[in-house]
Amino acid sequence: APPHDVPPARRSAGDICGPGAAAAAPPIQRSAITATAETRIPVLMITHARPEYLRRALTSVFKHRSSRAQFPVTASQDGDDVGVARLLEEYLRAGELSQLLRFQTPAELVVKGQ
Repeated sequence: APPHDVPPARRSAGDICGPGAAAAAPPIQRSAITATAETRIPVLMITHARPEYLRRALTSVFKHRSSRAQFPVTASQDGDDVGVARLLEEYLRAGELSQLLRFQTPAELVVKGQ
């Protein structure tokens, strides 16, 4: 049985799978993903309502990205929540969003931005 007083990060394959498992388990390969200047990683944020939650989520994304060009953010609004629409328009005007997709009723797609 695995030792319950040993944190999971410090357990070995032998602790979890029984004796001899450590020798049979292949080593874990970890690799870092490195973005080059040419790499573009688009971010898509899908939203419907709750503008304050959306503000927190987008603020976090904007805070952690290193480049607007390398990590363009597109927001997709499904619905007609006025608070969400105002917030997304604000970010689009400020250049934080690269594109805004808005799905309205009846089925109509409005695209703003690049």
